Amino acid sequence: MTGSLFKGNFWSSDILSSIGYETIIQHLNNGRKNCKEFEDFLKERASIEEKYGKDLLSLSRKKPCGQSETNTLKRALDVFKLQIDSVAQSHIQLAQTLREEARKMEEFREKQKLQRKKVGFTYVLRCCHSSSRKFQACLFVKLLDPFPTLKHPHSSFNL
Repeated sequence: MTGSLFKGNFWSSDILSSIGYETIIQHLNNGRKNCKEFEDFLKERASIEEKYGKDLLSLSRKKPCGQSETNTLKRALDVFKLQIDSVAQSHIQLAQTLREEARKMEEFREKQKLQRKKVGFTYVLRCCHSSSRKFQACLFVKLLDPFPTLKHPHSSFNL
């Protein structure tokens, strides 16, 4: 939802309209979905990073690389394998960091879930109040129906 479309939902000629409120609720529900998607993405990325890091470590430790070489090339290949180990450890560390961030996101979502339960009752009350207001408006219209001359002259509300 773009900003211009979002802000346009709060102005209505219908005084009983709850479109702005419903727009906010929809936006919050989309946020909840986005948080879950992001959490799942972090977990998947962590899994990939960990697998890649472990595969690099396995490659570095199991595969021979210039063992019969001597002098300068041997030292260069030893440094190369150390660098591979370092990169592998970095990927494994990144996986742990991503999992920690996913855990924090999950905690955030759980806290939000508890808050939604608390606020849910308020929403039910608001819906009841809104229905009551619409019912009152219908009664008002029915009351004025036998008296069409009682319309307010400055009102844009056609009865």
